[in-house]
Formats: sequence, structure tokens, C-alpha cells
Amino acid sequence: QQVKDCIAILERRWPDCKFLFLLDNTPSHRKRAADALTALGQPKFRSRNPVPEAERMRKGWYIKVDSDGVKTKVEQYLYDSDGHFKGMAQILKERGYFDAPRLPAECKDPNGTPKHFSCKYKVVENPRCCCRKMLYEEEDFKTAECEIEEIIRAAGHMCIFYPKFHCELNFIEQVWERAKYLFRNMPRPSSVAELKEHVLKSLDGVSKDLFLKYVVSSVRYLGILQVFAPGTPYEL
Repeated sequence: QQVKDCIAILERRWPDCKFLFLLDNTPSHRKRAADALTALGQPKFRSRNPVPEAERMRKGWYIKVDSDGVKTKVEQYLYDSDGHFKGMAQILKERGYFDAPRLPAECKDPNGTPKHFSCKYKVVENPRCCCRKMLYEEEDFKTAECEIEEIIRAAGHMCIFYPKFHCELNFIEQVWERAKYLFRNMPRPSSVAELKEHVLKSLDGVSKDLFLKYVVSSVRYLGILQVFAPGTPYEL
């Protein structure tokens, strides 16, 4: 809801602009929508009971290639008309993987226990080792966006996630640090109105010059990483 409110504020202030949102790579930001496609926890065969509509995943899709080499995007319902989940094997079979019913639901860990995505323990990686791995590698499942990203792109704006890093590489963290420092040094507020006033004063206390200083500091840290740790996912 905060992202939606932020978009509404920005569009009212600058109605003709397209905005780029830069987000930290945190679990809360990476959370997917309730109906997002996922291979985790799905049964290999048809579910015994109907799945409540509120708990169902959205429609999937796959690319079908005909005999002439023409590619067509096909939508796929993951549930029967009565609400039962079709099962990973049936979903894969409809996509052309006719050997899926003969594959295990998921691979086993070194102790022989079935475990989500234990395929990484295999000496030679086989992309068609189990139904869960195959379904996860399908384009619609693999490229599923997180909920915040879907909201931002649906509104016509852009979104970029920072790679996981130390807070010094994100200048906004230094801005928050300064604002919190100013807030802590203010007198204890006696009311909610005074609390809000202190918060606004703390934010205003981070001048534009100081803001730019933090930006330059983060860029320098990134430059050091590129020199002394080449190949890292940090780019200027």
C-alpha cells in the first residue's frame, strides 16, 4: 500500500513523468503476490481436494512451436474446472514434457530424504531430473516478479533492485542514519503532533549538499569494489 500511495503522490506532483524506483534487495521487498506462480509445495499429481479460490495461483503460460517453427504464447490454467490443482506432472505434460509423470516429484538430499530443490547436490546437474525443478525452470515460473515490482510496472514506471550489499553502498541509508541521529538529539515529544514535527525537522536537517556528499561516498565505495573485487555485481 505504501508503494501505491507513493506512486499516487508522484503522479499528482509530476503527471507527465515516468519514475524509476530503486529498492533494497530485502525479503520484504522481494515478496511475491499471493497468486504468484511457484513450484514450491505443489503436488506431483492432482490434488485430493479443491483449492480455495483465494489460494489459487494465476494462469501460467508457455511458448508452443508448431511444425513450421512458428512460436505462439499459450495460456494455461493450472486448476481443473472444479478447482483441483492439476499436478506438476500434468502441467508439464500439457507443455510437451510427456515423460514428466515418470519423473520423481523432487530430488533427494544426500541423506535420501526428498527435499525442495535438492538437485544442487547432484554431481552432474540434470535440468530434467524432477518435476519441481522442471516446473521451476519454465519461463513463466522463473521470471515471476515480486509484488512491488508488479505494482510499479503496472502503473507504467520502472523498478530496479539493488544487489545485496553493505549499507554504505546505498546512499539513502546514510541519509536515514543522519536523520535518525538528528531525531535522537531532539527533546522527547509530548504528543503525536510534536512527534511528526520532529520527524519532518529531522528529514529537513539533511541538506542537499550533505545528500550529494553521501551519493559521492557511495560511488567511491563502488569504485573501490570494482578495482579490488572485479567480477562483483556492483556497477557504476
